[in-house]
Amino acid sequence: MAALPAAGGAGGAGNLHNAQVVAINTESRHLNATEAAAAVRRAVLDYADANTILFKKIDSTLRGNVASETVAALQTSGRRMAILAPAFP
Repeated sequence: MAALPAAGGAGGAGNLHNAQVVAINTESRHLNATEAAAAVRRAVLDYADANTILFKKIDSTLRGNVASETVAALQTSGRRMAILAPAFP
């Protein structure tokens, strides 16, 4: 697993060549919907490509900007479908 700084930080996709799993914390839960969506877009653009399995974790109680972040991830990645399955840990 490779843990990288928040999207837009130093590093980028060049550091991922040997990583099997990459976790990115966008720290967007307390941002407004527009800012949260922008943070997710940056993360997807910086770290995901067509061959990447994209997993967008959300808060189990649906706090934050679940809809705007999910739409941003779908639109930016070009994917057409998402499975939304919140669960308590």
